[in-house]
Amino acid sequence: MISKLLRRKIYFMPKSFQGKYIFYFFIISIFCVALFTVIFSLISSGSTSIIYENYNVRVGATPTILIKQILLSNWFFIVLGGAFTGIVTMILMHRIAGPFYRFNLILKKMIAGDFTERLVLRKYDEGKIIADKFNEVNEMLSKSLYDIRCLSNDIEISIKNIEKKYNEDEDIKTLVDRIGKIKKTVDSFRLTK
Repeated sequence: MISKLLRRKIYFMPKSFQGKYIFYFFIISIFCVALFTVIFSLISSGSTSIIYENYNVRVGATPTILIKQILLSNWFFIVLGGAFTGIVTMILMHRIAGPFYRFNLILKKMIAGDFTERLVLRKYDEGKIIADKFNEVNEMLSKSLYDIRCLSNDIEISIKNIEKKYNEDEDIKTLVDRIGKIKKTVDSFRLTK
């Protein structure tokens, strides 16, 4: 089942997480462009530029004229650069958001009592060391619960044999009841052997 999930191409895993970071990177790129523009304006603030446009000559402060000309002539590249930044960020964030998505799936199964699934990440995903440790914990819990299940079954058999001998003893009946509760709890988990 988990292998089917790994083949799906979901580009927005947790939308709040991935979308937020794509937006942050886009804002950072706009901030960098704005910072470059401010630095450029401060450096060229004492100079004057002359622009020849449509048979007209304009004279003005270099920062004002150049920024206006840059925006007018390169608006397409600015929009294209912003879209490119968004796409690259989405692809890079997919390597982080995908593992979070898989961690969430496996944790939901563990909460439901299913310890049979392993966390498998794709080749370029981040967090492989944590996923390996996560799988070790899952396997250790599964093995421990399996051992408890086996011991519970053995104790139940022993108690039933004792119960046949001492049918009227209240302590034996209480013990049988408690062992039954332990067995019921442990049997509710799906475990690997």
